[in-house]
Amino acid sequence: MNVAFVLLKEEKKNYQELQTQLHNLVLDLNEGKKTIAEFLRGISHNLRGDSVKAKWVNEAVPPRDTPVMTTSPACCPFSGYWG
Repeated sequence: MNVAFVLLKEEKKNYQELQTQLHNLVLDLNEGKKTIAEFLRGISHNLRGDSVKAKWVNEAVPPRDTPVMTTSPACCPFSGYWG
């Protein structure tokens, strides 16, 4: 499977998880289950965890001007180079 596709799919999953976690924090705040301080700590915790994942992905991805050899068909948006 194309490495770029796998990384993009994982990034989308991470974003959706973060979005769900933040949505739940807002609901808890609105329902009075969390204080403002707890809400802000929750956001900080979620973003800190996401930045660690992003750092790992960035280290695994070659620079944008580096050719990437893929086995993608010609119709695929990943034609062998980062766009």
